[in-house]
Amino acid sequence: MKKIFYVLCGAVMALAAGACGGKCDNAGANGGEGEVIVSPKAGADGIVTLTEGDYYTPGKPVDRLTIIDFGAVWCGPCRQFKPVFHEAAKKFEGKATFVAVDIDSLPQMMSDFELEAAVPTVLFIRPDGSRTSYLGTADLMPYEKFAALIEQQLEMK
Repeated sequence: MKKIFYVLCGAVMALAAGACGGKCDNAGANGGEGEVIVSPKAGADGIVTLTEGDYYTPGKPVDRLTIIDFGAVWCGPCRQFKPVFHEAAKKFEGKATFVAVDIDSLPQMMSDFELEAAVPTVLFIRPDGSRTSYLGTADLMPYEKFAALIEQQLEMK
């Protein structure tokens, strides 16, 4: 089932690249030109799992609050945070996009966003282009803390 999902995601991304003539220049949200990233379709768990490192890049505006969880399978705190992230994805479905990134598969993505190479790191990207990141789980757990952070981010315009 996962393979089918990945194949479909790849096909959609290939079509999107073809529609841009192979090059989509998405400037920043601050007066920049370019298209807004429309949130990709999440899996059954409400989480978008990235397999391509260039989908979300600095300067590309998003259509709604996007929350990216940078983690790794070998990371204990990442495994502890995962159920919290999944619960939030269900609660805030339609209000925010939840994205999971395995840093072992996409190591360049953290440096693209100028984030410290430490996990877990959670990055909030707002439609206005502003970003906030959290390193570690102190501000993210338990679930109530994370949900309050999301509510706060959703209220920011």
